[in-house]
Amino acid sequence: NVAVLGAGLMGAGIAHVSIDKGYNVILRDMTSKALSRGYTQISKGYQNYVKRKRITTAEYDNILSNLECQTTLANFGKCDMIIEAVFEDLQLKQKVLAEIEQNIPEHCVFASNTSALPIHQIAANSRRPEKVVGMHYFSPVDKMELLEIVRAKKTSDDTIRSAVSVGLKQGKVVIVVGDGPGFYTTRLLMFAGAEVFRLLQEGATPKDIDRATKKFGFPVGSATLFDEVGIDVAAHIARDMQTVFGARLGDSSMPQLFQDLVKNNLCGRKTGQGLYIYQAGVKGGDREINPKFTELIK
Repeated sequence: NVAVLGAGLMGAGIAHVSIDKGYNVILRDMTSKALSRGYTQISKGYQNYVKRKRITTAEYDNILSNLECQTTLANFGKCDMIIEAVFEDLQLKQKVLAEIEQNIPEHCVFASNTSALPIHQIAANSRRPEKVVGMHYFSPVDKMELLEIVRAKKTSDDTIRSAVSVGLKQGKVVIVVGDGPGFYTTRLLMFAGAEVFRLLQEGATPKDIDRATKKFGFPVGSATLFDEVGIDVAAHIARDMQTVFGARLGDSSMPQLFQDLVKNNLCGRKTGQGLYIYQAGVKGGDREINPKFTELIK
C-alpha cells in the first residue's frame, strides 16, 4: 500500500507508474480540485495506452481501480510507503512529515521527492529518521526512467532496500547517492542549467538549445527541461545552490532572473507558459517561443 502526497504533475506521475505494478495507491491532496486535475492526468495517460493498444479497456478499468483519491488521511495506517511530492519548500516538507508520522505504522517508509533539499534537514524533527529517504523522480515521471534514491546519514539499510525495490518495480533505473548539496543529478543539472541561461542571455533561442542538446543525446532538450520541471521549482533550487556553491555556479543574477520569471507567471508547462507557450494540440518543435520570456531574458 503506497500513498502519494500531492496531486500535481510529479505526484500524479508517481501514482501513474505505481497503480499498474500491483500497488494499491492513495493519492492525497488538500483540495478536490487538485485531486481532479491529478486524476485526469493519470486517466488520460492510460487512455492513450488503450488507443495505442498497449492495454485493453478491461485492463484500463482494473488499473484505475487501484487508485484512491482523497483529501483526508483515511487508511494511512495501512500504508507501507509514503511518497511525498509537495512543493519544494523545506518547512512545508517538515510540516507534512510531522503530520504523517502521527498517522502511519512503525514500519512505513517516508520518501521525499525533492530535487535538492537535504534529506537530513527534512528529517531533522522526525521521530524515526532511519525511515526517511529521498526518492527523486524526473519529469515526466511516466517517461523518464531515472530514479535517484538519497541516503541520509541516519537512513537505514532496510529503508534503502525498500525504496530500491519500489523503484525497480516501477520500472526505473535506480541510483543510490549520498545526501550532498543537489545530490548527484541536480548538482550536475544546475551547472548545465546556468550555462543554458547564459547562452539565452547571449542571444541563443530555446529552440537552438533544445536542438543542440537533443542532437548530443539528451532525451529532453535542456530548454524544454526547465519548463517540464517548473521554473518556480528551479528558482528555489537555484537560490539554495547559489548559497552553497557561490561563484562556482556563475554570477548571482540567475536566481533573481528565475524569480522575475515566476513573478510573471512564467513557470513552464504547469502555467501554460515558460520558455515556450503551451497550447492544446501543439506539440514539441511546433511550440512557439514565449515573447515574454525573450523580453525578460535580455
